[in-house]
Order: sequence, then structure tokens, then C-alpha cells
Amino acid sequence: MNRYIIGNSSSGKTRQLLESAKNAGAVVVCQNPDAMRVKAQNYGLFRMDFCGYDEVRNLEAGRPVMIDELGNFFKYNYDVSLEGFNMTDEM
Repeated sequence: MNRYIIGNSSSGKTRQLLESAKNAGAVVVCQNPDAMRVKAQNYGLFRMDFCGYDEVRNLEAGRPVMIDELGNFFKYNYDVSLEGFNMTDEM
């Protein structure tokens, strides 16, 4: 399952991402895993896996991930500004 969630600030993107990750059994990749875990629990979502932007390389190969704030992920890991992307939906 591929999920693309694009929206304005405070539009519910993170909640949608968390719900999708829970349903898919995906790891949520985010800037602050502890804070994101609390947010998920506040939404009633438990037993989920989270990792920081700097921990992605340590995940087991093939593990599904969902990234919170893709632009921040690129800025943190590569010090670049993500201006656009495309993605083939054949995974």
C-alpha cells in the first residue's frame, strides 16, 4: 500500500500518516520518535515502531517505512532543500 499525504499545516497529515502506518505495519520515520509515539498514543494508536531520521540506515532491509515530513528528512540527512519529487507507484 502506498500513501501520499500532502496538505497544509494543521490539516491532519500526521494523523493520516500514523493511521496508515499502523494499518500497514510500517515504521514511522520522524524527527522526534518519542514525541511522535506520544502523539500516536493520544490518537489511540499503540504498538507501533518509530525511528529517527538518523536511524533509517539501521532498519532491516525490506521493512516498510512511512516518512513524516519528507522535506525535513532530506534537510536533516543531506542538508538539501527538497523542491520536488516523483515516484513510480509499482512497489
